[in-house]
Amino acid sequence: MENVGDLETSESLPAPLYMERRDGARNMARFYRVSVERDLYGTLMISRCFGRIGTRGRVLSEAFACEEEASLRVAALSNAKRRRGYVILNTAETQA
Repeated sequence: MENVGDLETSESLPAPLYMERRDGARNMARFYRVSVERDLYGTLMISRCFGRIGTRGRVLSEAFACEEEASLRVAALSNAKRRRGYVILNTAETQA
């Protein structure tokens, strides 16, 4: 971990995750994006953005005490969306 001012930062945060679900028969085109980051006060936050493709969507944020809890939550959200038919299209790891 590095110290930046009074905040500790870590490079072990999960990569941002982007998923889509498309179903032409039901006129469905949705996206779901999850990212883990620290806010200005150093609190670990998960931001979830979701909605119809082509719109800004809605944003929900959750605070977590440690990286392990945040990673477990991201994995649980990802698994739930994949069970509902979402496909992972992009993460920071696949861009490299």
